[in-house]
Amino acid sequence: MANDKRFIAKNGLQAQNIYFSASGTNQYIQAKMLDSGMLSFSGSAGQLFSITNSLTGTIFGVNDMSGVPSIEVDDTGLIRFAPLFGNVLVGTTIDNTVDKLQVN
Repeated sequence: MANDKRFIAKNGLQAQNIYFSASGTNQYIQAKMLDSGMLSFSGSAGQLFSITNSLTGTIFGVNDMSGVPSIEVDDTGLIRFAPLFGNVLVGTTIDNTVDKLQVN
């Protein structure tokens, strides 16, 4: 069933945290502005992704359910996929569990 709920931001609206939840479940996503200048999106499964208001280091990150980085984008344009664990698959869905980058 489609959700017809909408969040409308008017000119000048400010909120530190926004909490989205699915009615009748314990599923949620929270957008939270941290003191470090990072906009963090976390959910009932853990840290999802973040955007940092900085011109140095990691400015965008996507994490797996346990909070381990899956994608990181640095201020230099460097993009890292599965920087700590896992393999990167391009054009295939079968992981040979050996090679870090697998292209078909």
